[in-house]
Amino acid sequence: MTTSRKYDDSEGDFSAWHESERRCPRLVDDRPCNAPVLYREWESSDGAYVDYQYRCEVGHVFWIDGIDS
Repeated sequence: MTTSRKYDDSEGDFSAWHESERRCPRLVDDRPCNAPVLYREWESSDGAYVDYQYRCEVGHVFWIDGIDS
């Protein structure tokens, strides 16, 4: 069994923002926002974790954990 902890954003590095084919899944008035999103990769300083941060043009932010989660 592995133990992981929540990393702070400052404990890693972000790549530049890139366009994504995803659409924003956040609910607005019980319906998906569906706005286009940008994403950037975050890699922990120790190189153990890679996650992806998404931001839509409306301002919603969400994360998707990388394969190492």
